[in-house]
Amino acid sequence: MSELFPMKAIKQIFPLLAAVISLGLGGCATTLTNLTPLNIPENPSGIYTFSVSAKIRQTNADMESIKTTIVINGEEHKMELSDIGSDIYDFDYKMPRDLNELGYYYVFEYDFYTDREPRHFKKFSDVYKAQLVNRYIIQLESDRAPVGSSVAVVGRGFSEHDVILFGNNEVPTEHASSNALSFIVPSMAAGKDYHVSLRTGQGDISIGLFRIDSASINAFLENSAITSGERTMMLFTIGFAAPPGGLYVELTTDIPESIIMPEVTIPEGARSVNVPLEGGVPGRGTLYVDVPGFDTVEVPITVF
Repeated sequence: MSELFPMKAIKQIFPLLAAVISLGLGGCATTLTNLTPLNIPENPSGIYTFSVSAKIRQTNADMESIKTTIVINGEEHKMELSDIGSDIYDFDYKMPRDLNELGYYYVFEYDFYTDREPRHFKKFSDVYKAQLVNRYIIQLESDRAPVGSSVAVVGRGFSEHDVILFGNNEVPTEHASSNALSFIVPSMAAGKDYHVSLRTGQGDISIGLFRIDSASINAFLENSAITSGERTMMLFTIGFAAPPGGLYVELTTDIPESIIMPEVTIPEGARSVNVPLEGGVPGRGTLYVDVPGFDTVEVPITVF
């Protein structure tokens, strides 16, 4: 009976298997990590650094044979070892004037030895995309403030159409220059962190988290003791100009049959408002002043 695998064939297969296994081990021992961001801030020189981290955990690699290449829009460029790390490679690319988006990938190769036989390893990274942006956020003047505060945002390429968002809510935004914006901290629940972003014609740009601290509102009654049918005035004041659309003040009481009162809104741009209250049936209780982001104010009142 003839052999299923002749000895001569087995002798030829073994070296091939050894080569495949050793090459596979080389691949498993090498990782490529792209260090170049998707969005790259535009600069006046038009030169942009592309970086990749290539880690070899294989002990039999010939470190002198390492070659790292970046292929940008089909063109190969040799990368050099970076000053900031022993396994980081850089390439400074001069971007053509008419180009603001490109595709690229890395090629990493080196020699290694298996049973004293030289082998060559070559690895291709994923294909990445890079895009120039002519605007970017540098920093917020502060990452927390009470309602009504004006907070500056420093960056580049701002326009008069840009708007700051708290979550999905647009807030009053002032365009000072192409490098500076400011916004008014909105009347929202205090003691919480909100995601802040910049809405532009090209999409939203994340800025970070912002915490709203409690603000203060003052409420003064002209007369806290009135008779049924008598009217008194109540003054509400805040420490800043009310935002566009005005600032709604929720005024409630635990003696609703004793107090007749209107809805309260501090007008846009105003810092105070005076509203009339009228006595109803006799009673003694409290007026509650609530505004999102403000401390609650309690004012006693008596109707007799």
